[in-house]
Amino acid sequence: MKKLVLSFITVFSVLFIQAQTCTPDPNLNKIGIFPPGATNWDSVAVMPIATAGMMYDQTAQMLAPADTVIDTVIGGSPIQITVTIDSLWLFDFAGLPPSLSVTCNTPDCFMEGGDRACMRFLGTPTLSDVGTYLVQVKADGIVSSAIGQLRDTIVFLMQVEVQATQSVEENVLARTIQVTPNPIRETGHVTFEVPDAKDYTFEIIDLTGKKIQSISGTSRAGVNSIRIDRNQLSEGLYFYAIRWNGISHKGRMMFVD
Repeated sequence: MKKLVLSFITVFSVLFIQAQTCTPDPNLNKIGIFPPGATNWDSVAVMPIATAGMMYDQTAQMLAPADTVIDTVIGGSPIQITVTIDSLWLFDFAGLPPSLSVTCNTPDCFMEGGDRACMRFLGTPTLSDVGTYLVQVKADGIVSSAIGQLRDTIVFLMQVEVQATQSVEENVLARTIQVTPNPIRETGHVTFEVPDAKDYTFEIIDLTGKKIQSISGTSRAGVNSIRIDRNQLSEGLYFYAIRWNGISHKGRMMFVD
């Protein structure tokens, strides 16, 4: 009986660990870390916004570089050399909100140069986590070069924002709002569900904080839809903000060519 119980616990533990992992995107062919919906590499990978009191479960995809350029000194002179990346180990996610944890598709977040990988961010933020976090994803890299094997730390930057939710209406708005498709080529729709007919405003904001588009109207009780026209906006990442009955919700969206 003890052996049976022990076997059950072992199998359950393995299944639980597997359930915490993610699946790499086999179609990813650009180097870098890509949050959900992202198609272009930015210096900071901006994750979808988390909301206090609501489960956060988002997966970022990654394509590890196969080679890179490093600074070194030969004969007393500083030079740059191209090196082959043998392996990367993501050993730290410094600055992550305390209530969130990260698991990878490989044990200890280890990968070889050129590998596809993914990172799953999971947890329920609290009100004490509200704020914007710049996360340093630190990778221990082993590289090969003409002067031998070297070891270096590579840092990728990600951003995670936790916003507060204080009322039932805010929870409903945050839980039901969706942008489809995301990314958008020419036209998309924002849908959201609210309990009453109230005035709303939907805004598209660029990365500098400049308001690009603003759409106003009056909601109806139930599901509402707003049409988004790209109107020749440049390809890239944008933020959106929807305000309804004195409450607001922020998120991000992509336009692609």
